[in-house]
Amino acid sequence: MTFDEIAKNLPACPGMEALPIKVRPTGMRYESNGLPEFIGPDIKPSTIIEQPDQPKVIIISAAGAVGKSTLAKEIAYRKQSPIWDLAKAKAVGEDSVTGQITSAFGFEIAAQVSQQLLKGRLFLLIDALDEAIVKANEAGYEAFIANIAEIAKDSTGTPFILLGRTQTAETTWLLLDHLGISASLLTIQPFTREQAEQYIEARISNFDPLARRRIEEHRGPFLNARNLILDHLQRAVVGDGQISDNAAREFLGYAPVLETVAVLLAKEGNYHEFIESLNSIGSQEMDRPLSVLNHVVTRLLEREQTQKLQVNIKPALETVAEEAGWDSWSDLYSPDEQRARLLGLILGCHIEACPEMPSSVRAHYE
Repeated sequence: MTFDEIAKNLPACPGMEALPIKVRPTGMRYESNGLPEFIGPDIKPSTIIEQPDQPKVIIISAAGAVGKSTLAKEIAYRKQSPIWDLAKAKAVGEDSVTGQITSAFGFEIAAQVSQQLLKGRLFLLIDALDEAIVKANEAGYEAFIANIAEIAKDSTGTPFILLGRTQTAETTWLLLDHLGISASLLTIQPFTREQAEQYIEARISNFDPLARRRIEEHRGPFLNARNLILDHLQRAVVGDGQISDNAAREFLGYAPVLETVAVLLAKEGNYHEFIESLNSIGSQEMDRPLSVLNHVVTRLLEREQTQKLQVNIKPALETVAEEAGWDSWSDLYSPDEQRARLLGLILGCHIEACPEMPSSVRAHYE
C-alpha cells in the first residue's frame, strides 16, 4: 500500500477558510505548505489484527524518527485537514478532544467541525501520541482515547487519524477495540533503495542551492558517489546480500541515516575526490564498508545528542537543574553514553553511563 493510495481514499476537507482556527497556541493548526523533498513511503497493514473495511479510526505507527510527523504534515497539506500536535499541547484527559475543538475553533465553528466529523467530510490528524502518554497518567490517556471513541462511533466516515510509535499505537488500538471502535493499524515501512536514492537527492536539492547546482552540472559523478556510499553501508550491514534483505532496508531506509548521507554529499565540492576518499577509508578493502558505517553512525549519534534528547529533555530538567546548580547540558547523551546504554540493553546488564550530576538531577534524567 502506498502513501498516495491512502491519501486518495481520504476526503478533501473544507480547509482553513471554511473552518478557521482562532486559537493557535493549543497545538492545532493547518499546513499551508507541503515539503518539496517529501517521498511517500510504503505503508503496510499490521498482520497482528484483522483490518476493518471501513475503520472509524486509522492508527499509523513507526519507530522513532521514521517520519510519522512528516507524513502527518503532508496528509494535512494535501487534504486541508486540521492537525493536532500533542507534543505542543497540554496533558490530555477526559473530553480533551471535545474541549480542544471548542478552544481552537471557537464555540460557533466548533459545532460545524463536529458535524463535518460525523458526516465523514472532515478528519482530524492527531500526532505524537507518545508525548501525550508522557504528559498524562494512564487514566488520563485512556480517558482521551475514550473521548475519541465517543465521537468516532457515530461518524459515517473516518474522523480520526492517529500517529505514534509502535508500542503506543498497539496500545491505542487495544483501547479502541475494547470500546467497540473499528480501527486500522498501519505501519510506515523503511524506504526502498529507490526511495532512499530519491530522498537523498531531493533533500540535498531543497536545503542547499549550491549543491543542487553541482548535482545538475555533475550528475554522473554525483550518482556514483551516492551509490558508492549506499553500497558500502549495505555491505557493512548484510555483507554481499541483496538490498531486499530486511536488515539492509531497515537501516538504509531509515530517514536519519539518509539525512546524514545527504549532509555528507551536500558538503562535497568535488565528487571525484569524495569517491577516492571513500575508497581509501580503511586499511583493507574488506574494512572499508565498516569504516563508512562507523562514520555515518557517529554522525547519527551526534545528531541524537544535539537535535533530539537535549532539545526534548532540557525543558523537563531545567527547574531541578537550577535548584541543584547544575548546567552541564553538553554532557548529556554523548555518543559514548549512547553506546554504553545500548550495550547494557543488548547484553542485559548494567553499564554505568550517566554523566556526573547531582543525584536530584540524575533521578529525573534517568
